[in-house]
Amino acid sequence: MPDFGLPPVTDLAMPVRMDGPSGDLGAPLWSADNQLASVETLRAAWVADPAISQAYVVGHNGTVLHRVGGDWKLEPVSDAGKPVKLNLYAVAAAGVDTVYAVGEAGVILRRVAGVWQREGKELGSLATLFGVTVLPSGEVIAVGDAGTIVRRQTAGIWVPETTMGLGTTGFRAVAGTDADGLYAVGMGAVIAKRGMDKWELDPATIDLADRGNYYAVSSSSAGVFVAGEYGKVLRREATRWQREMLAGTAAPSPPHLFGLAMTASDLFVVGAGGLIQRRDMQTATWSNELSGGTSALYGVAGAGARSILTVGALGTVLRRL
Repeated sequence: MPDFGLPPVTDLAMPVRMDGPSGDLGAPLWSADNQLASVETLRAAWVADPAISQAYVVGHNGTVLHRVGGDWKLEPVSDAGKPVKLNLYAVAAAGVDTVYAVGEAGVILRRVAGVWQREGKELGSLATLFGVTVLPSGEVIAVGDAGTIVRRQTAGIWVPETTMGLGTTGFRAVAGTDADGLYAVGMGAVIAKRGMDKWELDPATIDLADRGNYYAVSSSSAGVFVAGEYGKVLRREATRWQREMLAGTAAPSPPHLFGLAMTASDLFVVGAGGLIQRRDMQTATWSNELSGGTSALYGVAGAGARSILTVGALGTVLRRL
């Protein structure tokens, strides 16, 4: 299997021990929500509304799942009449029927009027894309390997972004609501910020102990958070990135974290060993939430505290109860 920048599978499946008052064993807070019995690894999710009446999930081998009401269906993806079997790593939307997915070998997909079509071939890039976000303007930003950051203009044309000074780092996620204020994170402790139509390294200090590979980022009016390997979650303060203290997750080594999602009142992080933790944004405290399994979780998305989906290995789709 090609190396997509994540730790070995043996790390992803390691069990997570939950210790202390915030990690006491009890009934799972999440339940399975995939009636399709797919076993493909699922990497990302997007949720439209608190009722989860519309949601999309993407994963390996061109897998696209669409939730309508309470039912999931598998949507076909093709390019010039041929099925797309490339791994998909990220999904974002401008609405329930204008959805974007990106992935392996520079693949960019757009869903309009119920049909998935490939676009972005004008970029001429085969760099794998791991993150995508849709701006209020309708523009789309995608990030990936080899320092790749590209933008879909409102006219529908994809163009490279200005990234001088960022090198060829492998980006893994992008987030934000305004073009000048986006954050992209990736391998080797890289955190980049967009401003004045170009990308630069974020000037906030990162302590040496907090450096590593970052796999997820969440940006909203409540703050900017980054998550990555060995249990690292950082919050951006005025001039530095501050390490967050998660609830007890004692293991041979802290579990890797792959997904972040912000709601109005909470921040969720998911990762190896079926780990799910929630940060109460008012009290700034973290607590474990039992997923009911140990499969690695890669993506999380939601529109409310009780409207969260997380997805992962072996076709895992969980919904918060």
